[in-house]
Amino acid sequence: MAIDLQRPEAGWIPGPRGPIFVTYHAPVGVTPAGRRSHSVLLCEPLGPDRMNLHLAYRDLAMRLASAGFAAMRFDPTGTCDASGSPRDPDWPGGWYEEAEAARAYLISRSGASQLAVFGARVGGTLALGLPEANALMLWGPYRDGKAFLRH
Repeated sequence: MAIDLQRPEAGWIPGPRGPIFVTYHAPVGVTPAGRRSHSVLLCEPLGPDRMNLHLAYRDLAMRLASAGFAAMRFDPTGTCDASGSPRDPDWPGGWYEEAEAARAYLISRSGASQLAVFGARVGGTLALGLPEANALMLWGPYRDGKAFLRH
């Protein structure tokens, strides 16, 4: 499948504890009638999983956009390009609220009526916390944060 190359839009959106870094991939190469009713939120993993899967997430977002889906990746506070630090009090306490803020922004920006969420490892754990998702795609999620720390 050929991928329509696009320039994703990266920037910060307001979050409950500070700016959240997002990368939005608009649908490309499709007519408005060809756009999908779902948008896809990609919840990134952490640490070595993030390093190993970053390019796969980027490729997945571009392929989704080429297939008519609006897709967005985001970094919770204290990770990657987001504001904050792992040394902040209550880190990572607000990540579910930040995922909700990312979800709301994606739905508003894309105009999609439904949401699909993808997450690998800790990203899958975070995806499980979005009750308004119409579809979940999970790859090896942890049951909870304690399971992640034990691993």
